[in-house]
Amino acid sequence: MHDKTYIGRRLTLAWLALCWERLWPALWPATAIAAVFVAVALTDLLPVLPGWLHALLLLGTLAAFGTLLWRGLRHLRLPDVPLAQRRVERVSALPHRPLTAIDDTLSSERDGAAQILWQTHQRRMRETVARLKVGLPHPGLVAGDRFAVRAVVFLALIIGLAVGIGDGGDRLARAVTPDFSGPAPVAAELDVWINPPAYTRIAPTQLPPRGSDSVVHVPVGSTVLARVFGGDGQPVLKVDEAAQSFETVDALNHELSRELTEGQRLSVSQGETELAAWPISLVPDLPPEIALSEELSVTLRNALKIDYEAADDYGLTAVRTEIRLRDSENDEVLVLDMPLPGIGLQTATDTAFHDLTPHPWAGLPVTLELIATDGIEQDGYSEQIDFVLPERGFNHPVAKAIIEQRKELSRAPERRRVIALALAGIASGPETYDEDVVVYLSLNSAVSRLRDGGGKQDIAGVQDLLWDTALRIEDGKVSLAERALREAQQALMDALARDADDAEIERLMDELSQALQEYLQAMAEQAMRQAQNGEQPQQMDPNSRMVESQDLQDMIERARELSRMGAKDAAREMLRQLQEMLENMRNGQMMAMPQQMQGAERAMRELNDLMRQQQRLLDETFRRSQQGQPGQQQQQGQQRGQMPQMGQRGRMPQPGQRGQQPGQQPDGQPMPGMSAEQEALRRQLFDIMRQMGESLGDIPRPFGRAEQAMRDSRDALQQGQASPSAEAQTRALDQLAEGMRSLAEEMAQQFGNAQQNGEQMGVTDEDPLGRNNPQGGLNTSDVAIPEEADLQRAREILDELRRRAADRTRPPAEHDYIDRLLEQF
Repeated sequence: MHDKTYIGRRLTLAWLALCWERLWPALWPATAIAAVFVAVALTDLLPVLPGWLHALLLLGTLAAFGTLLWRGLRHLRLPDVPLAQRRVERVSALPHRPLTAIDDTLSSERDGAAQILWQTHQRRMRETVARLKVGLPHPGLVAGDRFAVRAVVFLALIIGLAVGIGDGGDRLARAVTPDFSGPAPVAAELDVWINPPAYTRIAPTQLPPRGSDSVVHVPVGSTVLARVFGGDGQPVLKVDEAAQSFETVDALNHELSRELTEGQRLSVSQGETELAAWPISLVPDLPPEIALSEELSVTLRNALKIDYEAADDYGLTAVRTEIRLRDSENDEVLVLDMPLPGIGLQTATDTAFHDLTPHPWAGLPVTLELIATDGIEQDGYSEQIDFVLPERGFNHPVAKAIIEQRKELSRAPERRRVIALALAGIASGPETYDEDVVVYLSLNSAVSRLRDGGGKQDIAGVQDLLWDTALRIEDGKVSLAERALREAQQALMDALARDADDAEIERLMDELSQALQEYLQAMAEQAMRQAQNGEQPQQMDPNSRMVESQDLQDMIERARELSRMGAKDAAREMLRQLQEMLENMRNGQMMAMPQQMQGAERAMRELNDLMRQQQRLLDETFRRSQQGQPGQQQQQGQQRGQMPQMGQRGRMPQPGQRGQQPGQQPDGQPMPGMSAEQEALRRQLFDIMRQMGESLGDIPRPFGRAEQAMRDSRDALQQGQASPSAEAQTRALDQLAEGMRSLAEEMAQQFGNAQQNGEQMGVTDEDPLGRNNPQGGLNTSDVAIPEEADLQRAREILDELRRRAADRTRPPAEHDYIDRLLEQF
């Protein structure tokens, strides 16, 4: 009995498996339609559709489900018991169909032997089916679903369950109940922004969507941007009582843009309903304010120094200075662009240096006015200041003559041909300006341009040319190099203020460094010329401090480093200090040299004085040698009291043959006074040579030959022989001139080496801000300039950021963060 129960359960399971294998393929199409419908219903998409379309989709889904279900069940046949037995025997791998054998009966029970055999066979069959297997059902859906649509249906059902798991029942109910009453009106949603003008640099502000009782401060010229979503009717924006309708984007969206220039209340309404309202206060853009922060002053290099402070409520865009002639009908205006320390600053304080000495108004009374401009081109004016425009003085007679003709050209341009004749006369004497070819060509060019053209541009060009020529005659290349240095400084300051790119700043830094080097070289050459000509350098203030030129180059490099680190304001402040220091250097002041160079410079002055005394003695000796020589008195007068040019000294007329020998006193008596004077000059030269040996270590050989020629002159004067003495003195002067040239070359060479090692320049005992600084050095205590340790740390951080940016294995979020940091540099 137990075996039959066990076999019966197994056969039932086999029959159910066979039913599923036949039923599931028949039900699958209809089930897929039902699953898709449930997935869509759970997403709550069907209630959004119009009622008629919702109902149509329901009917279509129901029809498809019924049709597919009928087609699947139409030919369905349930399995019988023998099929269940065959499945169990096949799955259990039982040979000889034991389940059928157990159900069989013996046809005849009379034969005892057959009965025994039959029972034995039955027992063996029952033992065979002791462990029957049913196996899992295999409906064979894979063969019928070649495109795996079942996976898509399953995924859609999972998504629907995930979306609507919270209120799945309500969603299914809405999915099967179409709403034919039409869509309900969407509640109005309001979004209002106030966008200030771009020049104010104020971020846009979102107004409370439900309105507010607090006053909203709005810059004049701001734009209100409003959007309304949903609601019933056309929205309207009102500023006080002035209304403007929204523009319709689609059935639910409306938008509006309007500039606010007046009004005290802003509101948005739709139909009869006011959605929101805000009290507003329009803030006017006031003109900027500007004034001098310090009195106008003139630097030691005749540059006009203008310190100003300016302010604007939203930001300054430009500052300029306008200068007009005082008490004049001339309406011409001289406009000077002033530097701004940054872009869009609300407050600005800066200093500008302008060299106006080349301007035709130099030395005349003028009126100055500062003007600041804001983002909407409103101008703010300072008080008018009366002063006299700085004027440069010239000491060289040729430079003074050229400047006089330049002034005359400014006063009376119609007299240009007369001025051209005067300039031609100046050019015809090249010996008066050291036969400088550049000066000669410049003067002749000015003459030609004045003769051939008389336009305003021609005259302006000639005035610039004459100014540059006078500067070259007066102090060589110093003024031109100084002007180039100022231009390089200003270009770099402007680039830092407008936040120019790194490549441009690097180029301007190089140009400034080169301009400074050329300026220092020009000053060195001027100092050499002054020493060679025996000119005394300007006396330095005993309280002045010494700053090495290497310090100036270091300031440029420090500013370069600050700029690379992104500290543009600190770099600009460093350059402003450099500009202050250069402007406060004394005009034409010779650079202080090392100790050995100071001795050589002193020797040059003493040699010039010695040569003048020796020339006077030569003139007197020549006069004595010409006593009693008719026809040479006139030539003697021309020689007396003149110092021949260097390299041409000692050239005297040949004496005549009348009377006694020309080199002999009439009585042949010695000249002890002149002999003693010659000996004193020789001893003076010997002392100078000793000083040169102590300072330079090497004495040019021409000085030794000059000392020997002085000995010969002394001996000749002791014997009363004037002519041999004059010849010896002439040799002495020539050798002194040659020795001075050698000494000047050696000084220039050593001075150039000293300049590379760091020469020193005298500057006033004030730091760039005008404070006393007797200890010397650079005082930057009040300037926010990073220390060297801070710069080193910044460099290390920057290098680490660049290294991490190049590591592509780091997460994208970290790369984005590093890139944003590197943008600051």
